[in-house]
Amino acid sequence: MQEDSADEFRALCWAIYALPKEIELQTTRDGDVPRLLQIVKLSNRYNLPHLETWALEAVYRQCTKHKYAETCSEDMLERIMAVATLCNDSTLNLCVQLAWGSRIMRGELSHSRVLDAGAKCGERDFGGQSVYCIVM
Repeated sequence: MQEDSADEFRALCWAIYALPKEIELQTTRDGDVPRLLQIVKLSNRYNLPHLETWALEAVYRQCTKHKYAETCSEDMLERIMAVATLCNDSTLNLCVQLAWGSRIMRGELSHSRVLDAGAKCGERDFGGQSVYCIVM
């Protein structure tokens, strides 16, 4: 069994006790995506669906409205994909595929990394789908 890190647990406690203004801030450009990913992971593990849904929606908003997926590191893209796979969130997964594909086309990211990331998450078709998305 994988243990939770202290940072992950702090993120979950933050989400449980955060003030409304702090929660609202997560949907703005100043949102903390790494923290949101930790919240999703632990809320999924501990069956806290309201927190999981909220954090997934905030990550999706960061990736779409605020273009986070277009500027973050490959490591972060991989973490977002892992969370989308964990929660079976096809919308967020597609968002990551499109971002990864467009960034490969611009020469910002490597083809091999997307294939490795897909394999790690058990998404064997992910790399091919990402490349296919940019061709279409």
